[in-house]
Amino acid sequence: MRIGMTFVGVNIFLENMVFGAVLIAAVAITIDRSKIAVIK
Repeated sequence: MRIGMTFVGVNIFLENMVFGAVLIAAVAITIDRSKIAVIK
């Protein structure tokens, strides 16, 4: 993913922000929400 953005010419700061957002989204999708206790 990073190589592709560098090849296209994306700014390094924007590249890091996009990579971080994708990483956070991937963790949020894969986490099992039923095992997390919610304080009420």
